[in-house]
This record gives sequence, C-alpha cells and structure tokens, in this order.
Amino acid sequence: MPHPAVIFYDLSQARLAGDIAKKLGIRLKLFSSPEGAATLGPAVFREIEKDLKRNYPGIVTAIIVDCGSDTGLAMAALRQGCTDICVNVDGDARKKLNRIARANRARLHDPTTPVIDMILSQPTQSANAHFLRSALQKYYSKDWKYEQKSETRLPI
Repeated sequence: MPHPAVIFYDLSQARLAGDIAKKLGIRLKLFSSPEGAATLGPAVFREIEKDLKRNYPGIVTAIIVDCGSDTGLAMAALRQGCTDICVNVDGDARKKLNRIARANRARLHDPTTPVIDMILSQPTQSANAHFLRSALQKYYSKDWKYEQKSETRLPI
C-alpha cells in the first residue's frame, strides 16, 4: 500500500501530520493545497520542506508543492530548490520540466489519490489531531473508501 497523502494548508497542519505519523509509526507524503504554489509561493514551501525534513526524517517521505497546470510556478519551485513538485501538464511541456527537474535532483508528481485533505479539519488543535489520526487509521484499515466531489477530495 502506498504511503497516504495528506493535503496541508499551513506549517502547523504539516507539523501536526508529522507528529501523528510519528506516533502511529507510519510514513506519509504531504501535498500542498491545490495550486498552493500560487497562494503561498514556492519559497515558503521550500522552507516548510526544510523544516519537515529536519524534524520528521524518514516519516514524511515527500513534501510536494502543487503548481496546478502552471509551468512557470513549477520552474519557480525548481529555482527555489523544491525537490517534489506536482504539476498537471502533458506532452512536450512535461518532458522538458521532467528533464529540468532531474537535472536539479527533483521529481515531478501527478495529482494523486487517495488523499486526506486537512481542509476538512476542525478549528482546534486537538480536534485536528483527532480528525487526522482517525483518517490515517482508517486509511490503513479495510474500510478506506475514496470519493471525489468536484475538486474536493474527501475521506469517507
């Protein structure tokens, strides 16, 4: 089974995911919010990536910045030193970006499922922790189901 992918919206959510994964003894991938590179910028995600790699080595296996279909944002993420970039492009643009990514020791990722989206989380830290712990435990159970409603990814 692949490592679960958790979509986070800020550093506190990313750290919470790392803390819970550590307590559960699992590994996971973290994705920025959809098109997150456009909202916070690749430099912010590079700093988040450095923080998580330092604090959760071997637990958080990738911190993936989502650039949507914007090749310019993907290039900016590469220039900032991001090592895992989600970009939704095909054809020649994908091939060129892939060559540039490999030359920079980075990887391109496609949008992925299943995911646990922290946008569904609660307003308090303890409620967030309960939400994420339950979702991760459910992911590893036989009861995991995935449903996509419009562009929102939901664990049900």
